[in-house]
Amino acid sequence: MNNMPGIEALGSVNNRVWQKQSIGYKLLYKYARFCFRSFYSVIHVEGKNNIPVGKPVIFASNHQNALMDPLAILFCADQPVYFLARADIFKKKYVAKVLDFLKIMPVYRLRDEVDIIEKDKEVFKKTAALLSDGNSLGILPEGTHTPIKKLSKLKKGICRIAFETISNAGFNAELFIVPVGIDYSDYKRQGSDLVVIFGKPMEVSYYYSLYKENPNKATARLRDDLAESIKSLMINVDIDGEYQFIYDYSQLLANTAIESLITNSASKEDSSNAGNNNNITFRRNTKSAELVYERYKLVRNEVERLKDLYNNNIDAYKVLKNQFSHEISKSEIPYSLSRLVNKNSSIFIRTIKLVLSLFAYLLNFPPFLLADYFSKNVKDQQFKGTLKYGSSLIVFPLWYLILFSIVSLFFSLTVGLATTFIGFILAVLKLKYAD
Repeated sequence: MNNMPGIEALGSVNNRVWQKQSIGYKLLYKYARFCFRSFYSVIHVEGKNNIPVGKPVIFASNHQNALMDPLAILFCADQPVYFLARADIFKKKYVAKVLDFLKIMPVYRLRDEVDIIEKDKEVFKKTAALLSDGNSLGILPEGTHTPIKKLSKLKKGICRIAFETISNAGFNAELFIVPVGIDYSDYKRQGSDLVVIFGKPMEVSYYYSLYKENPNKATARLRDDLAESIKSLMINVDIDGEYQFIYDYSQLLANTAIESLITNSASKEDSSNAGNNNNITFRRNTKSAELVYERYKLVRNEVERLKDLYNNNIDAYKVLKNQFSHEISKSEIPYSLSRLVNKNSSIFIRTIKLVLSLFAYLLNFPPFLLADYFSKNVKDQQFKGTLKYGSSLIVFPLWYLILFSIVSLFFSLTVGLATTFIGFILAVLKLKYAD
């Protein structure tokens, strides 16, 4: 492991213990990762080779979806990542214990009414100790999540942590910031699609000389450069008052293009299979993740085109908006590739999926109902997906224990195991593929 010179003294023994991965954490990680991958219909990861190997890394992403964003980084990077989260969510002791177990540390803000300087020093010590061992740190530099696909102004905290770390290492250390773009086809829904893009790493050493001359200028430049890097990896609709039209119109065009691709690809399949469903053949022979990524790129490119049209030819933009606003308002925009494919499937295939979905619900109705119940009345909609996912982690295993016990009691252990296994498989298929 490549240690960062000069930082060793910053890490206390307690911090070292905190960093150790217990068996419990490893088991929880694997279980939570499986559930996370089952929660989304399709997950596409791009640019994973951009993550420096064996080097200290800070991941910095846009923030749309509460706890699901750090989990997306954690499970898509396929390596341990320690996170910073705002301190106010640590107020309840049991929550603080869970977050500490999950390797999430509090970071303090002015509104937290604490001695920020002293508290931040402790944060810097912990992060420096982590980075000195070649670990990865995850930060959501917007400081708060937003329901729209737009990058908010980044906070300075990530830059302060980076410069504090390397200055304590005598400016002899390697430290990288990897920008991350995260996009959900619908952040509130299970069974939607997720795209995670790891961008080119930014080497903090590039800013060393400027930092020595003027720390404030270096901080501002690093923050601005990082913001531009993140924007290049995400869908960023940053024109006030035009968000809904620009995003919906871009989705509509992208979905039309993907539908055409599905239909055309299906028609090119062996004509001797006329009795088979071509869309299913297409899905089997084409990676869904690649198609989801193509859809994401189509949406992003169209967003950028419309922004450029708005800024350079407002009259043409207004004509376009007047022409298509009504069409968009009456159009249903599918929230996932699976739903888009289902829409273009035969009645026979849709019927089969509907029947399987009903069986899946019958065998799993308590956890499905409870997941919806826990997320139904949440005020902050960005927590909807998090609550559905979090409650599913707990409720589904409990339900399968109850289901196994009841069926085994009235029939046999074999029937109990078979019923529970079928219920589990159907639940996963419903989440990933059913409409």
